[in-house]
Amino acid sequence: MIHVYKYLLDLVDYQAVPLPAGAEILSVAEQLSGLVMWAKVDPARPTVPRDIIIKGTGHPITNDELGRFIGTALMYGGTLVWHVFEAR
Repeated sequence: MIHVYKYLLDLVDYQAVPLPAGAEILSVAEQLSGLVMWAKVDPARPTVPRDIIIKGTGHPITNDELGRFIGTALMYGGTLVWHVFEAR
C-alpha cells in the first residue's frame, strides 16, 4: 500500500536520506522551523539511500552534482531560502 511520508532534512549541503525503494519525492517546505521533504512510498519495500543536496540562494553549485530539482523552501519568514535537489 502506498503512503505519503514526511522526512526531516538536516540543514547541510549533502545527506543520504533512507527511503523505500521506488519512492517518489514530492516536495519540500518549512514546517515547525524545520526543513521537511514529503515522498510517496511503499513502506513494505527495503530502504535505499537517496542523496539530497541543499543549497542556499547564492551558494556555489556545479551542474555535475545536481540531478532533479525537488523544490525551494523559505524558512524563518523568508530570511533563509533553500533549494533542494536530488544528486545524480
